Formats: sequence, structure tokens, C-alpha cells
Amino acid sequence: MHLFSVDVTETQQTGAGMTGNIEQSAGEGSSVAKSSGYREKRKAPRIYMDLPVEFRIMDAPHKFGALVDNGSEVGLRIHSVKTLTVGTRLVVAVMFPKEYQLSNFEALAEVVWKDLYWEEDWEGYQYGLRFLQIREEDLLKFRQLMLLLEEDREVPNSP
Repeated sequence: MHLFSVDVTETQQTGAGMTGNIEQSAGEGSSVAKSSGYREKRKAPRIYMDLPVEFRIMDAPHKFGALVDNGSEVGLRIHSVKTLTVGTRLVVAVMFPKEYQLSNFEALAEVVWKDLYWEEDWEGYQYGLRFLQIREEDLLKFRQLMLLLEEDREVPNSP
């Protein structure tokens, strides 16, 4: 089993196989960035996911459920009713459909930010999780999942 430590300061590789500075491709050249002075702070582009995730606090036996809102190779944003503190380390397992089966990938992550979150009939928290370690096979699964989700978001050209 190979574990990778995720270094968020490295230049990330995009799903298209191109390597580049994410700040350049994520908005620096856009009209919004030029007109408002906005500068993208993320280290990697985010992909909308809407997937279930099971997590447990490191060295604790109890598991909890949540939903992944979006993610990147650097981490995830999740929604949960469980209250956690910033700095908490979690073992996360994100579940997703693969053909006619349910698959998952696992990682060690850390809570890096926390906010209250509510929708129509739901109250809880949203958390920013940064990946600390992920097995090579799970990283490959996650990259494939991100490519599939990104393809699903593409809208075909209208005639």
C-alpha cells in the first residue's frame, strides 16, 4: 500500500493532463479578475459532486455521515450535522456509483474551516477538508471520478 502526502503548494495537474499554475487558469485572465482585482486563492479547480461521505474522527470508533458538495485534488467541502472543530483529523470515505456497483475512495483529511449552513429544511455545518494522505489507488479513483463529473457538467453546443 502506497500513501501519498498531498502537498497543496505544488502545481496541480488538471484532468486534461496539462500541468500549470492554477491561479492562471482559474480566473487571473478573466474579465472579472481584471475589473474587480479578484484573485483566485484555490490551489486546484473545484468540481461539484453531491455525493455521500462517511467519516470518523481519527482514533475514534464512531462513524458519521455527510454530503460532499464539491472537491478537488486538494480537498473537499462537506455538509454535516456533526459539529467538528478546525484542526480535527478525519478518515473519510466518499461513495460513488461505478457502473452498476457502489465504489469509494478513502483519505486522511483535516478540517481547515467551518461555517454554519442551512437550506430550506436543513441546518448543520459546512466544512473545508484538506487531504493529508491518500493511497495511490484511491487517488486514481478520485481523479477518474472528477473527470467523469466534469464531463457530465459539459453542455453540448446548440445547433
